[in-house]
Amino acid sequence: MKSSDIIEALERFFLDIIGTIIPGFSFLCGIWLILKLPTTLLEISLVPPDNLFESVIILTFSYIAGHFVISLGHVTSTLLFDSIADKLSGFKKFRNKFPHFISNSKLMEEIFVSKTYLEFNNTIKQKYGFDKSISEKSSDVRSLRNIALSTVPVDGHVIHRFMFISLFNMGMSINIICLLVVYVINKIAHIIPNYHCYSYMDLIYLALSILISLMVSFLFLERRYSFYKRAMNTPFSMALMRIKTDLQKGT
Repeated sequence: MKSSDIIEALERFFLDIIGTIIPGFSFLCGIWLILKLPTTLLEISLVPPDNLFESVIILTFSYIAGHFVISLGHVTSTLLFDSIADKLSGFKKFRNKFPHFISNSKLMEEIFVSKTYLEFNNTIKQKYGFDKSISEKSSDVRSLRNIALSTVPVDGHVIHRFMFISLFNMGMSINIICLLVVYVINKIAHIIPNYHCYSYMDLIYLALSILISLMVSFLFLERRYSFYKRAMNTPFSMALMRIKTDLQKGT
């Protein structure tokens, strides 16, 4: 195995940690803190782990929880976040401050009419003779992006990094929302039977906690859309430069 292959494998492992294990671990820690769960499970110390075996167990649970959070994020993004992004992008001030916060369908339309995409589209048709029907509509952007990725395998790690950072930010945003829901439900369950022990300040604190959590979640979500846009856009410019370089060399 070449040293470059080892470095690439390590980088992919590191990106997998960023994109999956960290959101999963933070989710489990949040649940543990809110519900005040025990630190041991079947005589295995979970927080903190005492040996390598217990560390592997925590990483395994974090990996599983991370995939759950990211899957939930994809569903939520499709059903909720994209529709919110469509409505908010209709406001000029919001669009100017958060230009990356757009739905997936609008992003595909934006890429479809961009100069880089059009130039790449025409270039590969001339060089490789692809069927013109492969990019007649915005829904074909992903197909053409896959072709672009295949022409830049050496530099593809940059694109993968963008996508994994996007997943990380989505995972953290969904984490905060899920933990907020668990926190509010747990708090209400304690307040209702013991309402005489709580004051208005406790309710104000709860409202502030909800507001701050939603704001932080939005900031992570904005970063998710920002890096996702980069991950979708970058392959076309990188592939176009590679093809132009090859044409200049006569290959």
